[in-house]
Amino acid sequence: DDVLVADAIEEFLSAKSGRGRSERNYRTLRSNLSKLQAFLKKRRRKTIRAVTSTDFDKWLQGAPSARTANNWRARAGCCWRWLQNKKKLPQDRATEAENSDRLESDIAEVNILTPSQFRAMLAACPTPYLPYLLIGGMCGLRTSEMFPDREKKKRPLQWEDIKLDHERPHLEVRLLT
Repeated sequence: DDVLVADAIEEFLSAKSGRGRSERNYRTLRSNLSKLQAFLKKRRRKTIRAVTSTDFDKWLQGAPSARTANNWRARAGCCWRWLQNKKKLPQDRATEAENSDRLESDIAEVNILTPSQFRAMLAACPTPYLPYLLIGGMCGLRTSEMFPDREKKKRPLQWEDIKLDHERPHLEVRLLT
């Protein structure tokens, strides 16, 4: 029994909805799998068994960076493994998502500054950039979450995005609308 891609992805998302995931995590999962679904529709892949590792490789080539592609691949792999566990895909081999190529990321290894290194960075930082450095350094934000990206999908961090008056203080990173 072959399952339609759209039905399989929707069933997976329904199963994952509200299961201890943050709303942001779930939105990201849904967004990534919607991109995959749209890509597969263009390639006329209607069922999950028709999807090949080459399809995944071609889809990942459309990602803005190697890191993003690997994140997409991981989420698709999670979905395809779930389908495999539900006996909707063969269980005797790796999924096509897992057989797709992992991209080599050109991003350097993440470094964690020592307190003395962070103090030295603060001392050398021009005054107008101190709020960004402090918030980013203390909250572990990525540069892309504080500053607009080249594609103008995210807006830069603004004071109204800092939510200190909530039960769980947090920062909101918003897409441009």
